[in-house]
Amino acid sequence: MELARQYGKGAVPISEIAKVYGISQRFMEVILNELKRAGLVGSKRGVQGGFFLAVQPREVTVGDIIRFVDGPLEPVKCVVGRAHRPCPQKSGCPLPDIWGQASRAVGQVYDSANFEYLIRRENLASAPDYHI
Repeated sequence: MELARQYGKGAVPISEIAKVYGISQRFMEVILNELKRAGLVGSKRGVQGGFFLAVQPREVTVGDIIRFVDGPLEPVKCVVGRAHRPCPQKSGCPLPDIWGQASRAVGQVYDSANFEYLIRRENLASAPDYHI
């Protein structure tokens, strides 16, 4: 979110991002390097160095980031076959269809919110509210 806020203004130091979110610089560095490998952020070395969003804020959704960090949006592991053991209840279980519907609904919400939209919402929420 901070990189989207600072989009087009140059690289943002890790220390600044970590301070905004109350996260350790080391943890932030790990996350940003992962996002860099995915092509979502870039970095610049040196005195004016830091990280920057490598794509426009409107091109990245909340869903993109959640899937990148956490994997599929499935509510339970058996829906996508990530369970450690096969489910003994799988045949005839009525729940996978419900979980699939829930996953698609959540995905639609997350995918409808790109970072440009979030910044606009944030700016509206912080704008002064004048009444006459």
